[in-house]
Amino acid sequence: MFDNSSTSYILCKRRLDRFANCVDVGIDNIKLQYNNAHVVRKKQSGKSLVLVGRFVDGEDYNRDEEQIADELLNSNGLDDLLEKSKSLSGRFVIIYTSGKQLLILPDAMASIPVNYSVIGILVFLQTLRSSQILMDGRNQMYRRK
Repeated sequence: MFDNSSTSYILCKRRLDRFANCVDVGIDNIKLQYNNAHVVRKKQSGKSLVLVGRFVDGEDYNRDEEQIADELLNSNGLDDLLEKSKSLSGRFVIIYTSGKQLLILPDAMASIPVNYSVIGILVFLQTLRSSQILMDGRNQMYRRK
């Protein structure tokens, strides 16, 4: 399910052993956990940005990932973040926090899915493959096919 793919990731409050890498997204102790995904992370004065995947700026190909991340981090809410991300191309997910606000945006084609559901203490996840997982409050995972 969570293999070494460059697009496999999970957002979760507790550390899971099946992922090699873990970064705090900047709100409510939520962690981005991944194996081989490309990740760019920035923090600045109460804001946090994590970009998962590969991306370029289609309007200014000279801008590198750090410059793009800096501009996105300086967004003022959802509308500004959406406007600043319009020129980006690639397969990516933007995870942006400001204060108590958490925004998760996929690329324009949603090529890396953001699927979730919370029912009581269960988190239901579904990936591009058709297998499904239930995770309980103790982070026990149960595979369903």
